[in-house]
Amino acid sequence: MKRKPIRDIRFYESDEENVDGFSPPSETGRVYKLPADSVALGACSARKLAAEGFTAPGYDHVYVNLTPLLRQGDVRVSPRQVEDWLVYVDAGVDPSAWTGLSVDERRQALIAITTKALRALCRRDGLEARIVQAVGKLIAARECNLDFVCKSKETAQYSVAVTYQIKPPSGQNSPSYIEYLDKRTGAAGKSPFVTLDWYDDVFALVGTIAVSKGAIKVAPSP
Repeated sequence: MKRKPIRDIRFYESDEENVDGFSPPSETGRVYKLPADSVALGACSARKLAAEGFTAPGYDHVYVNLTPLLRQGDVRVSPRQVEDWLVYVDAGVDPSAWTGLSVDERRQALIAITTKALRALCRRDGLEARIVQAVGKLIAARECNLDFVCKSKETAQYSVAVTYQIKPPSGQNSPSYIEYLDKRTGAAGKSPFVTLDWYDDVFALVGTIAVSKGAIKVAPSP
């Protein structure tokens, strides 16, 4: 089976069994209120895993289902079969305990739950648990304050990269940057590029990168 990088990690909730024949998990909010940046946290985890070379057999979306039906802290890969490209992992969360957490504590709890869910997939599918553990520690420490490479160009004289962030907690929009290194002089810099309403918009804005007479030109995709 073809292996794929994880493209997205999303959070859902269900207070009934997550198996075929029952209603699928729904958007969170009725049982568990998540931090506003929970979507960004899932996306950051997925993209960092991909950047580190983590792949899975066939599926590229992981849906973490918060449920009171499991004991607090327990996780299990759901047998529900929907599409080949996604897998559900159920995570036991006590609703009353969740309600007592602050927003920051909920954010850290989601990161820990995500790591546990991914480790369950590692056990089932023989995936790289070392990468999962390292990424989990990084996201716990940095949350969404991480730069991801959109496009880069490197020659014998210079290297240039356009990077972006996924909705960092400090702002409502996603910043992107141009990072530059002159290999001849050692001069390096990082300058703002554009601020994005949605982080994936950066890919349409960066088709080619060129450097001429010390100037960096970034042209959009045709």
